[in-house]
Amino acid sequence: MAHTYTGSVYSLRFNDIEVGELGADAALAGHFGVPVGLVTGDQAACEEARELLGTVETVAVKRGVSRSAAICLPPEEARELIRAGAAAACRRADAFEPFVLDTPVEAEITFIDPSFADGVEHLPFVTRTDGRRIAFTADDFQAAFELFSALQFLAGAVR
Repeated sequence: MAHTYTGSVYSLRFNDIEVGELGADAALAGHFGVPVGLVTGDQAACEEARELLGTVETVAVKRGVSRSAAICLPPEEARELIRAGAAAACRRADAFEPFVLDTPVEAEITFIDPSFADGVEHLPFVTRTDGRRIAFTADDFQAAFELFSALQFLAGAVR
């Protein structure tokens, strides 16, 4: 999934839900009881937000055409749409629920390259499940997020 923090990660799943940065960040906010009310970004991010978070306000300000290119709205138009989306989210603030994952949290990281999994598979809490994939369990989402962050950093250091 695009936008999963670094280029080393192909796919990230928590409790069998595939997430990108948006989903992971929403789950971290949810761990602390904080709902997400507004998501701005490309169309794919807005679709992911609606799938994961339900009635969240979304504002698509660009359309991705490749991993590193997008067709963007003019800045003035994007700014006005974001302002309107923020106002709508504020009016509906009581309607948003935190995105909370059940505990314990089962995490699965699929790396883009097997060498990244090679670099972290010997940690005592990591299970290698196939050539590019590892798994671990954490007591809560904050711990899962911190472990994911450390693992992607360590995996990236392999190269």
